[in-house]
Amino acid sequence: SKKQLIIYLNYSGKEDIISAAKSLKKINKINEITYRKNLKSSNIPDPDMLIRSGGYQRLSDFLIYQISFTDFFFTKTLWPDIKKSQINKYIYQFKHLERKFGS
Repeated sequence: SKKQLIIYLNYSGKEDIISAAKSLKKINKINEITYRKNLKSSNIPDPDMLIRSGGYQRLSDFLIYQISFTDFFFTKTLWPDIKKSQINKYIYQFKHLERKFGS
């Protein structure tokens, strides 16, 4: 299957949520679909997995609306030093997870 690597620079999840809310203030019927269409990330799918580098175990304001069913992998390695073998290890682990999507 086709996978995408998406890197966001200078992005704020909180600002994205506020911006979407402001753009919807004149709409009477707001639901998840109309809300998502107003997010900066509306043209990409929610991430299935997120690799957090640098030894941090926090989101740091990253895609906070979109990651409700994202699986997280943490590494102390800094982003530019991550090896392909590390990424492959996380992909292998991800493939073998039982994903429940909230159930």
